[in-house]
Amino acid sequence: MVSTTNDRFAKHEIRDLTGHKHKVLTLGWNCNGKRLATGASDGTIKIWRIDPKHSRPERAEGELLGHTGALSYIRWDPVNIERLATISQDKTVRLWDARSSKCLGTIKAQAPLLFMTWKPDGSELMFLDKNDMLSVVDTRAMKVVRTHSYGFEVNEILWTRDGKHCFVALGDGTIEIVAYPSFEKLRSFAGHSTSVYHMCLDPTGRYLATGSTDACIALWAVEDMVCVRTFASMDNEINNLSFTPDGRYLTYFDKLAGLCTLEVESGEVVDRVQLLPGHTPDALDWNPRHQVMAWPALFQSDPRDPSRDSGAVHIMAPR
Repeated sequence: MVSTTNDRFAKHEIRDLTGHKHKVLTLGWNCNGKRLATGASDGTIKIWRIDPKHSRPERAEGELLGHTGALSYIRWDPVNIERLATISQDKTVRLWDARSSKCLGTIKAQAPLLFMTWKPDGSELMFLDKNDMLSVVDTRAMKVVRTHSYGFEVNEILWTRDGKHCFVALGDGTIEIVAYPSFEKLRSFAGHSTSVYHMCLDPTGRYLATGSTDACIALWAVEDMVCVRTFASMDNEINNLSFTPDGRYLTYFDKLAGLCTLEVESGEVVDRVQLLPGHTPDALDWNPRHQVMAWPALFQSDPRDPSRDSGAVHIMAPR
């Protein structure tokens, strides 16, 4: 069910992508917005072709096989439309070519993996493990070229758009800016009272949004890292955030209200997608080019016939 108070989303509808036999845990769009990758708890990855002008706007294109554990994260190369990286509970990082469905390389980690992010030019990617160890991979050589160990809880890390610094989300509610590649701490900002779970840069480069277990979203002006706005009307912890491609709106998940989209400048909630009871999406992502959003559907399990189990993905798109 979709309810909206904004003309921009009034003509959107929800469609389903079906094909996974197990729960979908992660997903992501490639940089030109024409492909969506979805990863499930059985380690399978599916590639979907998205073309809003086509008579079949979403259709299955391929499958990537190789992981032996549940998928944790999918992230596409920021500049190469065919290349993506994945991490899994099998403690591996894999680089893939979506066109050929081939694995380009694998790195075995020493501990379970939590998070992954690309450098904006696609030359490196960074992954974080449960021991708060950051490892940087040269994506051409497919090898770890540097590591950095934190002695405290780290939840996420993002490169700045120029690749010279990183934002680091910490368990004590602060956000650090560190130099790259030295990881020298430059500044620290106290924006939340408890652990910062998620960060998201808006496509225009103006704002960094941070979500926390304190049920607040903080909006930071990237140029001087001043907190310009706080959205504190949420009822639960915030661990999923995504900006629309123009940066005007920000979507987050609320256990009671569903998927909520607010206008960045006013803070007004302009759209709500009511979810089924018990549905807690593990991911959500706006397409980088089109007003299309994707998130995992509620897993439908049939105890009488496991072959009928269904892991689907919802797509909210213009009719």
